Amino acid sequence: MADITHVVGVDPGLVHTGCVRMVFVPLARTILVEHQVIAGPDAVAVRDWARGALPYGVSPQIYIEDYKPRHH
Repeated sequence: MADITHVVGVDPGLVHTGCVRMVFVPLARTILVEHQVIAGPDAVAVRDWARGALPYGVSPQIYIEDYKPRHH
């Protein structure tokens, strides 16, 4: 399990938040990719999705894109 890498990326938005999970399993020569759209800026839903399915029992490294509000 030590060589498995589990990465979650989060792109927050005002309307929807996009999440993507990638799990790299070198010994099986496998990459698992999943994605989810969360309605609205719901941090609890993002946390639950990121932690909810811990593939191969490996906790994710989570990266969040910098959110910059746009003023029109």
